Amino acid sequence: MLMKLLTISSAIALLVQSSPVHALTVYQYQQLPGQFGGFTSDGSVLTVADNFELGQDTVIGGLIWWGGNGNSPSGPDNFTVCLYSDNGGQPETLLEQCAFGAVNAVATGQFVNPPDLYPEFEYSANLPTPFTAQAGVMYWLSVVNSSAGGWLWEASASPLNLGVERSLNGGSWQPYYDNTSFALVTVPEPASLSLLAFGMFGITLLRRRQA
Repeated sequence: MLMKLLTISSAIALLVQSSPVHALTVYQYQQLPGQFGGFTSDGSVLTVADNFELGQDTVIGGLIWWGGNGNSPSGPDNFTVCLYSDNGGQPETLLEQCAFGAVNAVATGQFVNPPDLYPEFEYSANLPTPFTAQAGVMYWLSVVNSSAGGWLWEASASPLNLGVERSLNGGSWQPYYDNTSFALVTVPEPASLSLLAFGMFGITLLRRRQA
């Protein structure tokens, strides 16, 4: 029985790692989309970064962000996500970089710039290596899409850590107003996975006894 429980637990852990970020997740931090415009962030002409700070040590396993293309892209999305340390209110050292390319994209039925400009999409991706954010430490998240669709990273009306930084043509970071829209998704703790596995095993055992 113990071996079977461990097998189930391992299978659930593997499923969590490979599933979309919505599965078995907790939104540790979020700046929701505002539907009033956004930021060009193509990684060449303009790169945008937004800051966040958490109240407790947190293992970030996935990301969600919102935006949309102004034109029909000539090819698939080509996303790169970067996490930076902070230096005096600006991004500094690159801590993690993920060249995702195309990611999971779901049309929300809304618009980045209403009434009918830039159809809004919710994008999501798992980090190849979970990132541990320390409590009380500021970090910077950058999302760029180098596709040819005139992509905008949607703005947010959230008052949390207000303001972004922009880099023009790879130059120095410069402050800018508003926030971007994104959410940080935590990795379920091993204890939670064990409880889930135990519960599933109990349900399976109960069904067998009732059969």
